[in-house]
Amino acid sequence: MKNQEVEKKLNKAENYLYEIGKIADQVKGKYEFSAEIGNLEKMKKMANDAKMEVADAKAKNQ
Repeated sequence: MKNQEVEKKLNKAENYLYEIGKIADQVKGKYEFSAEIGNLEKMKKMANDAKMEVADAKAKNQ
C-alpha cells in the first residue's frame, strides 16, 4: 500500500531536482568559458542521479 506522505515528499524532492537541473543549464549558458563549468556539470549530474533515486523510491512505495 502506498504511503501518501512519502509520495508527497518524493514528488516535492523531484520538483526541486528538476529546478536545480534547469538552473544549472541556465547558468552554464551564461558562463560558457568559466572555470565553474565543471562544478555546474557535477551539480547537474548529482541532480539527475538523485532524480533516479527518487524514481526508484517512488516505485518501491507503490
